[in-house]
Amino acid sequence: MSKQNNSSGSRNAAVLVSSIIFLLYFLFDKHQDNERMYKICKDQEETIQELQKAISLQQFYIKQLESISGLNYNK
Repeated sequence: MSKQNNSSGSRNAAVLVSSIIFLLYFLFDKHQDNERMYKICKDQEETIQELQKAISLQQFYIKQLESISGLNYNK
């Protein structure tokens, strides 16, 4: 009976260790995904800021062209 308890205990320990290893792998994989998504979001935020600057600059140029065209048109 002692051998059976020992064998059962070893099996339980193996299942427990396997479960812990699987859990650690799963958490590591999720952490990697989260880091990848954070980088994507950060890159998108920087791109959005650059595009907003470009739009503002284009609006400035359009206003300049409109004012120059208006001055020339009224002459």
